[in-house]
Amino acid sequence: MDLTQYGKPLHRGSANVWKRGEPVRGKLYLLEQALIHQQEGHHLRSDTFIIELKDVESVSFKNFLGFIPNGLLIKTMDGEAHSLVVNRRKNWKEKIDTQRQTLKQL
Repeated sequence: MDLTQYGKPLHRGSANVWKRGEPVRGKLYLLEQALIHQQEGHHLRSDTFIIELKDVESVSFKNFLGFIPNGLLIKTMDGEAHSLVVNRRKNWKEKIDTQRQTLKQL
């Protein structure tokens, strides 16, 4: 998949995205216009997860198992909620929020 259609890469790292009730390991990319998760390994369904930043309503912190501070919850304008497990979640949230503000100013 050609990620360049969403702009230049701004940040990347390992992440799990919860799909159909289970974590899917992969790489998370913040590009100028989208947040993209490309899964690693073998899964029954090989999906690339894409959220365009213009569609993000909010980004908040989420604790997995109620107490592990390693999650982000991304809510979109259409009412969907996406859970991600990332390292340095404060850094991810800051970068996503900053890029959303940059897009709003264009």
